[in-house]
Amino acid sequence: MKNGLFYELEQIGLVAADAKAMAKNYEEILGIGPWNFLEFKLSPDEEQKTVIASGKIKDVELEIIEPHSDKVIHTKFLEDNGPGLHHLLFRCDDMDKASAYLIEKGLEVLEDIKLGSVRWMYFDGRELFGAIIEVHDMGDLA
Repeated sequence: MKNGLFYELEQIGLVAADAKAMAKNYEEILGIGPWNFLEFKLSPDEEQKTVIASGKIKDVELEIIEPHSDKVIHTKFLEDNGPGLHHLLFRCDDMDKASAYLIEKGLEVLEDIKLGSVRWMYFDGRELFGAIIEVHDMGDLA
């Protein structure tokens, strides 16, 4: 049944201890690239910046997150599970409506982050979908 809220897979999110090494593997072995690298703090008290590698497979972004803070869920995920699939980001036009819908369906909010005008939320979809579900609002960056 189509609910109309989630209409496109925008991103596949992976977590790794070394984003640059994993991106290199994707590029050299699978031919996926080029990769862009960003470093920023996901948490104000994060001592070292999180590394984000971003590549594309057609219209879907492949994101590799290398966390450096115990204040973000990516670190615990990496410790508990090792490197691998973390989240699926689905495009939606109304983040408030989409997040209310996921909560109504029983998905727990794992993290709700706001950096400037950008906001994203992670929902625990591991039992239902085999991955965490992310929704976001790009704010002024849209």
